[in-house]
Amino acid sequence: MSDRLNRRAAGQTPLELLELMMRRAAEREPQNYFIGILDEYARQHALSNEAIAAFLGIETRRPWLRLALCGRPRVPRHTFWPDVQAIAAETGADPDRLVTLVRTVEALQALRELSIQRTANERGALAAARDRTDDLGGQVTSADAPYMDAVATETLPLWLDAGSQMAITDFWEAAGASTPEPSFLERDALRSLPCLVIYLPHLALSRIEGWLASHEILYRFPCPNRYLRGCLLAYRGYGLIFIDSEDTVNEQCYTLAHELVHLILDYLRPRGEAIARLGPDVAEVLDGQRPATHEEQVNAVFEQVSIDGYFHLLDRAGTTSHGAALRPKGAWLDASVRAAETVADRIALELLAPRDVVMARLAELGISNLGNDQARFIAATHEVLQQDYQLPQQPALVYAATLASAFTAPTLENWLDDL
Repeated sequence: MSDRLNRRAAGQTPLELLELMMRRAAEREPQNYFIGILDEYARQHALSNEAIAAFLGIETRRPWLRLALCGRPRVPRHTFWPDVQAIAAETGADPDRLVTLVRTVEALQALRELSIQRTANERGALAAARDRTDDLGGQVTSADAPYMDAVATETLPLWLDAGSQMAITDFWEAAGASTPEPSFLERDALRSLPCLVIYLPHLALSRIEGWLASHEILYRFPCPNRYLRGCLLAYRGYGLIFIDSEDTVNEQCYTLAHELVHLILDYLRPRGEAIARLGPDVAEVLDGQRPATHEEQVNAVFEQVSIDGYFHLLDRAGTTSHGAALRPKGAWLDASVRAAETVADRIALELLAPRDVVMARLAELGISNLGNDQARFIAATHEVLQQDYQLPQQPALVYAATLASAFTAPTLENWLDDL
């Protein structure tokens, strides 16, 4: 403590001293203390300190001042949630509501630098969406329709590659969760990842742009307007995930998982690799703030990382400005977009309903014994996936058909096909 502060503190009570220290932190280094988070959250939402304290579960002045003087949680994923827990233990605040404050403030501050004059590619942003016209497995129109053509139903890869499996493990570890629980996916997402989840009715690109503008973020998507189930916009290391609040709870849960995969695999992982190998300054290149130097370009080649910026995954062939699809089902403008969406679908299923956990559950229920009757197996598995793991109807159908291959007894024809 400086001599000046010592002189000012002479004769003051401990509470008055905390007040003095908080004011000094707010004036000189708000970026290093929680007071900066509190002040910005109050500004963003036009709330009083008393309202924010009530939201956090803080009832008296002393813990509020102690919170204001806490350091900000550290950015690395595996230290963020433990830091928040330590702050909560020190102040008595609700830890997950502290997470909400930090994620809200930091995500909006990061995304605010997006410019209306630039496209996603030019600014280093990534945009992705889950369309209403691209649901897995086709349109199911009646209760018995899914099982009429069970063997012909679209499937996804049964096994994940090592990198994708590690990404899922890292996600749960950073969230401090021992087992996945779909009901708490949003909570765990905010604990684990630098993101914010926003629910809007009748979600469309234009409605997202309106929400962004109301939060001082000027941005236009580089494609025609259309209706969506969910959307991700990521920039400067943070992601905003938008979800249609009119969808069912299961649809919302699956949409969140889908967009989280885009955030992890298509944005955070390549960004993290580039920064780890080329140094923190390359973030300016990734965010479109400056072009890469010749040295950075050469080093990127040798280190086998991309610094070309991100691309948007929103383009769909033949969509109108009102979102009506003019293309046949499954036709995509860009094969890379199709590949990214397929990966997001498969890993989203793994986030909500891990393959090994589901297979053990099916064995426990005796459903695995239906392996030779694919239609019955898919029907029973489809029901379990919806009820126990909160999957929506169509992704549950595709996943059930995918799992059927693991429980189908091999025939001579299957064996010859595998040779």
